[in-house]
Amino acid sequence: MGVSSTHVWPLSEGELLPALRVITTLANADMGVLMLLDPTQHLLMPVIGYGLTDSQREQFGSHADAEGPFATAFAEHRLVRVRNVWKSRDAWAARARELGFRNAEILPFFRSTGEALGVFAILYRTRAGSRRNAARLASECATLFATAFAHADSHVRAENARAQIAKTAHAKVQFVARMSHELRTPLQSIAGYVNLLQTGKGTSLSDDQARMLDRIAVSERILVHLIDDLISFSRLEAGDITYRFRPVSAASVIQMTEGVLLPLAQEQHVALRLDPGTSDVVVHADEEKLQQVLVNLVANAIKYSPSGATVTLRCRDDAECVAFDVVDDGPGIPPEKLGDIFEPYVRLDPASSPGTAGWGLGLAISRELAAGMHGSLTVESSVGRGSAFTLRLPREGIGASHGAMTDGTKSRAATDGAMSLGPTMDGARPRLPSTDGSRPRRASARQ
Repeated sequence: MGVSSTHVWPLSEGELLPALRVITTLANADMGVLMLLDPTQHLLMPVIGYGLTDSQREQFGSHADAEGPFATAFAEHRLVRVRNVWKSRDAWAARARELGFRNAEILPFFRSTGEALGVFAILYRTRAGSRRNAARLASECATLFATAFAHADSHVRAENARAQIAKTAHAKVQFVARMSHELRTPLQSIAGYVNLLQTGKGTSLSDDQARMLDRIAVSERILVHLIDDLISFSRLEAGDITYRFRPVSAASVIQMTEGVLLPLAQEQHVALRLDPGTSDVVVHADEEKLQQVLVNLVANAIKYSPSGATVTLRCRDDAECVAFDVVDDGPGIPPEKLGDIFEPYVRLDPASSPGTAGWGLGLAISRELAAGMHGSLTVESSVGRGSAFTLRLPREGIGASHGAMTDGTKSRAATDGAMSLGPTMDGARPRLPSTDGSRPRRASARQ
């Protein structure tokens, strides 16, 4: 008897049997066995039989793929005829007598790459074998079966790989969440004590002490921002982001962005100018994620702008969408680098701005959030004159009528194992309207 196999085949016995039946019938044989190769053990396993009971099929047993006529069939990619098996000196002769077949044909089948998949063992009680035309037809059927079997096997492997990727991504999100909790706890304590020292009554701080506390507070905020980016990116990779769409006032979200970033702009000595457009512009989006994208874009523009520069956040109501433009007087981005800025973990020339910190994830996250809200994020830049980012989202009414844009829509960005995070340039270079008729300046975009 052969060794049992734990290998899982991509097709069931009911799906395999018709192929064996057709080939056995074409060969005018008395019985047949479909044997599939277990590559981990290099054994041909008898999976199903035709003209045999299950016990007889098991009795036929497994065979090594590198021995006897099986090795010849695989090596030469052809049908091998075995005359009078009873005269052979191996264990197969005894099994042939017990099962009642005297002659056999071994018909191998392969992947398109030449990798062996298995054999059809065609068995005869008295006949010497199949005729030439029958053998040719049986070989054609075996080739067709091999194609179907290989496709099914590839599908199963892909599903298993996808499941493993999803499992790994989930584990990564859980790890990052736990790490975030462990890091946030001491950071919150630091922030609390700093705030007590800065605002505490009866406590007199020297100018040097006040400056040191300010630096501690800034460093704490930077670390919290880095942790938030890492969590957001991990969830995007795992497709674990839920979008809650509703009507959002463009003017309101711009004002909230100003409230968050005005202290940073003042600290950097950068003027923050708002142009919310008309007050009745309403966008169909997830308010929290829209806020996250705008804060990230404007914060980048402020951090990379020189002292005395101006950063502008404006809103435009186009025909079919609402556009948010972030524009500044920064150093701009070289044309050959524009395709890189939306890649994760990319920071362009960080040495030129030593005061900035980050993973290089902000723009990758922003682009994915824009796409998740059925919008787009593009950039146009001119070295020495600045850069501009444009976030386009559906207007309320157009977006609400879109069937996919419902409350609780979940991101599916990483369900095939891999979230695409390439640039969204798509050949279009947005031109921003200028209030004075001149070519608009643009916000420097970097991580």
